[in-house]
Amino acid sequence: SSTPVLTKNEHQYNRISAKVSIENTIVGYLTILDYQKPFDEDSDIKFASLLCDVLSAEMQKSRLNKKTQRALIEDFMTQLLDKDIKENEIIEERARFLHMDLKENLYVMSIDVSRFNPLHGPLFYFISLVEDMVSGTTAIIYDKKIVMLISRSEDNPLEGKSLNRLKKLLKTNKLKAGLSRCFYNLKDIRSYFRQSVKSLELGIREKSKQVIFGYEDYA
Repeated sequence: SSTPVLTKNEHQYNRISAKVSIENTIVGYLTILDYQKPFDEDSDIKFASLLCDVLSAEMQKSRLNKKTQRALIEDFMTQLLDKDIKENEIIEERARFLHMDLKENLYVMSIDVSRFNPLHGPLFYFISLVEDMVSGTTAIIYDKKIVMLISRSEDNPLEGKSLNRLKKLLKTNKLKAGLSRCFYNLKDIRSYFRQSVKSLELGIREKSKQVIFGYEDYA
């Protein structure tokens, strides 16, 4: 039942328990104890129900905000890769507005998903795994690839160790990736995307056992 339930206990605090739901899916539980004063059964059950409604509404709003934020970032990165935005000032302003918090060193990694097996899970879940595994990453689908914009500070370079988990994930899913050289201006992302695609193509052509091919290895 979605109605809060009062459970009485002679030896411990009485409690009101209720479910927090979004679109008929339970996303959490609310428990209230009569720690400071005894429950007024009718009014406190109504209060618990109201509190669940408020929590549900706020969680939906938060989820919507995240979806909106994600869509705006994906649109921005697509425009950059398409070269639809070229002015530095506009690019910097958009990045600030979207709270992208980019560091000094930028890289592009492209993952070929033409052989991605949906039995391993939906692609959007795979993208979220990739973002979690490589810190400072924003990833989108572009040109039939997962394109990762990786942002790193000077004291946190993109090195082999930081890519180990990603390498294991790629091997498990039989996927390959190409990595660009480091660059410093978001305006240049399209050129470095091309670098990542070129290194990916060369690595696949070589039939190398590696899963990540760096442009530095082929330049």
